[in-house]
Amino acid sequence: MRKEMFPQEAPHRDPWTPLLRWGPWVLGASLTASLAAFAIGTWQWPLVGDASLFHYVAFLIDHGFAPYRQIVEINMPGCYLVHWLVIHFLGGGALSWRIFDFLVMAVTGAAMMMITAPYGAKFSGWFAGFAGAGLLTLIHGQDGISFLGERDQVAAALLAVFFAFLLLAVRRNSAWMVWPAALAAGVAGTIKPWAGPAGFLLLILFVMHWKSLRRPYLRPLLCGLAGLLLPLLLVCIYLLRIHALGAFFSEMTGIGLYYNGMYRKSLGYLLVHSVAPIGPLVALWIVPAIFGRRWNWEKRMLAAGALLSLLGYCSQGRGFPYYRYPLLVFLLVLMSIDFAAALRHPVLRYFAALGSIYALLILAPRFAYKAIHYGWRNQEFISMLSGDLNALGGQRLSGKVQCLDTTAGCINTLYRDRLVQATGYIYDCYDYAPRGSERMEVVDRYRQGFLAALKRNPPEVFIVTDQYCQWSEMSYDKLERWPAIHSLLAGQYSLYAERQPRDDVYWWSRAMKPAGYRVYVRR
Repeated sequence: MRKEMFPQEAPHRDPWTPLLRWGPWVLGASLTASLAAFAIGTWQWPLVGDASLFHYVAFLIDHGFAPYRQIVEINMPGCYLVHWLVIHFLGGGALSWRIFDFLVMAVTGAAMMMITAPYGAKFSGWFAGFAGAGLLTLIHGQDGISFLGERDQVAAALLAVFFAFLLLAVRRNSAWMVWPAALAAGVAGTIKPWAGPAGFLLLILFVMHWKSLRRPYLRPLLCGLAGLLLPLLLVCIYLLRIHALGAFFSEMTGIGLYYNGMYRKSLGYLLVHSVAPIGPLVALWIVPAIFGRRWNWEKRMLAAGALLSLLGYCSQGRGFPYYRYPLLVFLLVLMSIDFAAALRHPVLRYFAALGSIYALLILAPRFAYKAIHYGWRNQEFISMLSGDLNALGGQRLSGKVQCLDTTAGCINTLYRDRLVQATGYIYDCYDYAPRGSERMEVVDRYRQGFLAALKRNPPEVFIVTDQYCQWSEMSYDKLERWPAIHSLLAGQYSLYAERQPRDDVYWWSRAMKPAGYRVYVRR
């Protein structure tokens, strides 16, 4: 009988095979193009916001000011060290800070790829980490110009390195790798206080797992504790050397706690905004997370890191976008691992495919587009104030000029013009609390210290902006909340100029009315 009367059954072909083969290339191309557009479109971003303030602190330290004892500030010493190192090794300009920001994201990405590398055949594990790191970079970009190189971003990079080295220590059975891992977490703790305890708890979980593998656990435990404690010890030695250890604890327990109580959001707001940029993606991930790949020790550790980072985010209370970076590091690694594994599951692959497409074909280009359309060219405030300062004496004013401002740009202008302030008080955020406010004694002590510093070195030029703390109000009426400074300006200074920039400031998620300023000259 002829062969064609009994045709052979066509072999079954999985329609997902081409998608699994070519999908990563398409998604990778989209992500790479978005990252390239972001890098090219934002490399000229200026030095603004917190970065300019901390650069100025490093600048004052170089000019003989002691942090906490003379520079009244509430951030951790590691924060100033980061800025001092960047200024002295990369340079003090905007481009140097932009390069540093890219380097931080590159280190974070490398650590995330090291974590995900074993999860998948061939290069799929590396690609999962690259996808998560690329999306994190673009989330950071779309958050805005003011958040470059933020403290939580650096802490997130250090925690990612910490976690990657812990996993390598287990995978390679090398107890000595725990030391550089814990050292990274210890440095993170000198930048963000919650990162130190979080690193310690993760270290304990790691040692428990190490012991369960029937390996001697004393060496990794001691290496870990040494790495965590060394940065703290060095910070204490430095503060003792400059006679500022007492002042440090005074600031942390005084205006530090006072500031931590300002502008706090509800728990519901914080939980929603902790994953706001990728909310739908998290919703798609829940099903593969529950029904997908078994939760081994590494994934449980990642979940613990995410939970501790969420607690750190909520403890800060204000829900700023950069507070969520450590959480997003752990969360995106988890999602990348689960989506990569779910693509080969007959049911879960639909969630994974939809999540991957949404993340890399929709979110990534959208975040890049948003980032490159921020108004980085608007430097009107700084240009106007710099012109006024030059007219009043320029460099002759160094040591004889004082700002009453938070982040509107007065300190940024002094930094760009390399002018030293008359005092080490660089914020006015704590000055205007109405009588009867909680912890009013902290505000009174801060005011008295400021007035005493002004008396010791009366500035020739006083600049007052109409910004009140976190842009919550825009009015010079804030001076009436502090009668002593209002009387000082009225009695000893004359108004030289009042300026109001015209164009809105578009440095973050929405355009804002620009702050104005007044220049007072001592009679």
